[in-house]
Amino acid sequence: MNDQMKAVIKELPDKPPRSRLEPYKEFIEELRRRGRTYKDIASVLAEKFSIHVTPAGVHDFVRRRRPANSKPRPEGHEGTPSWVIRPVESTPVVTSDTQMFKFDPDEPLRLTKPTKP
Repeated sequence: MNDQMKAVIKELPDKPPRSRLEPYKEFIEELRRRGRTYKDIASVLAEKFSIHVTPAGVHDFVRRRRPANSKPRPEGHEGTPSWVIRPVESTPVVTSDTQMFKFDPDEPLRLTKPTKP
């Protein structure tokens, strides 16, 4: 970029924020860090600052200001509880030694009455 272009850029005034939530950005981020929902944040903004915004509006504001290199947490994230990332075991549970059905390829499948021990 040459000197003339740099001079033009310096002369241009800063563009004002487009969102009315911009002055509350740090406040909203802190509430999110503390686990508040978008609905809670919208309620606090309405009650304390007379800013009426929907929970979806707060969500959109937060999402648009997320750093470009920041992605939603992956499933295997360190902070994710271990029960979320463990696969479900597919071993069948056998409750008794009795046979619940008998398979004959020439016959339809029929349930049999379990025998009492």
